[in-house]
Amino acid sequence: IDLAKAAEEFCLKLIHETSEHACAFKPNAAFFEALGSKGIEALERVLDEVPRDIPIIYDCKRGDISTTAQAYAEAAYKVHNCDSVTLHPYMGWDSIEPFLKDESRGVFIL
Repeated sequence: IDLAKAAEEFCLKLIHETSEHACAFKPNAAFFEALGSKGIEALERVLDEVPRDIPIIYDCKRGDISTTAQAYAEAAYKVHNCDSVTLHPYMGWDSIEPFLKDESRGVFIL
């Protein structure tokens, strides 16, 4: 079984069947990342399929030192083009500040 393909097909079906009613989509990064490069590619295709008028909450639960947080913010917002992310603030302000620079993006602090 190609788990990356199965995850992608499941998510695409979910998007297609619920977009009319959805207020947001929240893919969990860990499930795709655990599948390696094929999982990341599947995640990209899933994110691309979300209609642009529906926000994407990137469920990645990031929270790392400032330079790493900056890289994670760039990945979430510039590479994945997500509208918001989930974060945990345990490492302090530096761990969330890079995600707050763009006022058009949102954060959910756990």
